[in-house]
Amino acid sequence: MILNGLSGIPTFFKRGEEEVKMSPEAVVIKKTGWYTVYFMTCDPELDGTTIRGRTVWKNRGGYLQGDKAPLMKFYASMLLAYVVLGLLWFPQVAQYWKDGIQLHSHISLVIVFTMGELAFLYFDFAYLDSAGTSPMEVTVWAITLSSMRKALSRLLLLVISSGYGIVRPTLGGITLRMLLIGVLCFVISESLGLAMQFGNFSENGMTFLMLSWAILETCFIQLIFRSLWKTLKKLKLNKRNIAKLQLYKKFATMLVTMMVLNFAWFYVQVYVYNSLSEFWQVKWMIPTLWYSLSYALLVLICLFWPPSEKPMRYLYVADMEEEAEEDDLSVAETGMNVTKAEDGDVERYERKTLLEAFIILLGNLPGER
Repeated sequence: MILNGLSGIPTFFKRGEEEVKMSPEAVVIKKTGWYTVYFMTCDPELDGTTIRGRTVWKNRGGYLQGDKAPLMKFYASMLLAYVVLGLLWFPQVAQYWKDGIQLHSHISLVIVFTMGELAFLYFDFAYLDSAGTSPMEVTVWAITLSSMRKALSRLLLLVISSGYGIVRPTLGGITLRMLLIGVLCFVISESLGLAMQFGNFSENGMTFLMLSWAILETCFIQLIFRSLWKTLKKLKLNKRNIAKLQLYKKFATMLVTMMVLNFAWFYVQVYVYNSLSEFWQVKWMIPTLWYSLSYALLVLICLFWPPSEKPMRYLYVADMEEEAEEDDLSVAETGMNVTKAEDGDVERYERKTLLEAFIILLGNLPGER
């Protein structure tokens, strides 16, 4: 056995032996780095030898890997941050529960599941750091709660973007589609998490899961921004809901900014960290940004739609539909936003802001380009 260039530990077979046990050996590593254990055979007759056993690695602080050790402190910090958010949010929900909307329940569920996920992740890392092994039950619970949190958080964004309870009384025809995509999100995330943690999937199976997750994420992004585009267009037609329009513009700006940061960080993860091995000491930062962005997004949603005894500024009002229809008719009758080109053809001219351009791009809305 050779440890990444360090002195080897020799083991010999005596004549007639088909199995030999290696004596436990301790190797002192004096320099921080990324080390690999190689098992090598020098005798051609030993070709096809099967090696069973395990190696135990321990750093100065514990058994946790060097590229994952900072994550334990990060999970503890994020758990504390969510506890603080919960202490501020849940009393308000309880105080104004009669005047609350369904959106507040969705936000509360996301906070609860994220707190549970972070608690199990911290306990899993702490136990592994102290004992050298990870309890399977805790790991499975952490993966399950993480998958539920991912599904609920994406559904929360979809619910808000659709204007449920704020611009429209129901989700209409997309309810079944939302439930289906939420269940798929949980199943694929759970399968991918278990496969990455326990390594019980083939290479083709892992490729299929990762491709399925990428396709599902793309569907979520398009559905969220398409729904957001429809909601903004509907609010623009309603002159008595300027406050809601401004609120949704802020939400759209925040969501677009988060998506740009997500794409930029994904590029860094794929093309920088994964390709350069010398960055192993800062690889723990990869998941930290995802959690940080999720927390920032949730905090802003809580600030945009807080529980209140007067929730009319964001609550659905029935006469919105009638006024929107009237404005649609007036636009059609007066021919607004229609100009005549130099060659005599009539064409529609509509100026779009940079924010709207990003929403159209992320929602893949070719008809609005």
